[in-house]
Amino acid sequence: MTVPRNRVRRSYGPPMPMEKRIKYKISEMAGKVALPLQRIKYYSGIDILCIAAQTGLDALRSKIGGLQKQLTLLPPNVRKNFLYDEGCEDWSEQDDVECDIDMAKDALNELRKAFCVAAYHHWERSVSEWYHAYSQAPPNQDRPSVKFPRGHEELENFCQSCLNISTHKSLKSVTSLVNLLKHNNKNRWQDVHREWPTIVPGGRPGNGADWSGTVRLTDEDLLRVFEVVRLSGPKRPNLSQSAPYEPLPFTPKPDPTAG
Repeated sequence: MTVPRNRVRRSYGPPMPMEKRIKYKISEMAGKVALPLQRIKYYSGIDILCIAAQTGLDALRSKIGGLQKQLTLLPPNVRKNFLYDEGCEDWSEQDDVECDIDMAKDALNELRKAFCVAAYHHWERSVSEWYHAYSQAPPNQDRPSVKFPRGHEELENFCQSCLNISTHKSLKSVTSLVNLLKHNNKNRWQDVHREWPTIVPGGRPGNGADWSGTVRLTDEDLLRVFEVVRLSGPKRPNLSQSAPYEPLPFTPKPDPTAG
């Protein structure tokens, strides 16, 4: 058979078996459907974290307010005696309530820390899910095959190179904060002190075993983490690239004053 000059003979090898062709087509279709669904879940997850944080912080503030009111209503000179191994020690009901107030105030900071970790882990898990959705479709010229991303840099590179998702410039600071909260060591603390010094206002810890204990977060800091994580994901499918995001369901509030 003579091949016309304007055509080039191509050898495609033996035809693919029908069963394999069907599996190939199904995996390609699954990849196209799964990824947009995972992206929609991403924003829903951030909203839920915001609502949960707001509810928990408001509950603690309400508890502190009730304890402070209880403190003002205590009769003067009410003493209780508690027997310790060392002997008898005076402890007032006022001391008891003041201790509860201090614990509740510390809980505000600890709750913010927990939601910072949860928000960053939401980004990590989401990128992993996007990878699995991406890899369902067979690789081709437009979709190169990539290995499973591990660690912050690989996750970030996968977002940018394969999904065209640009992460926020402050995501690295959030990563450093989360690593300090999780691993509690000097090197992680130095990263945070360099990248986000306002959240470690007291400097180095007096106790070398409590590096993460120096972190003091406000509602504004937590909102910043939520916003950075949201801006490190894809745009909502129904928004143009230039459209602004709607406000997150989280309103920063001041901490209760002393008393």
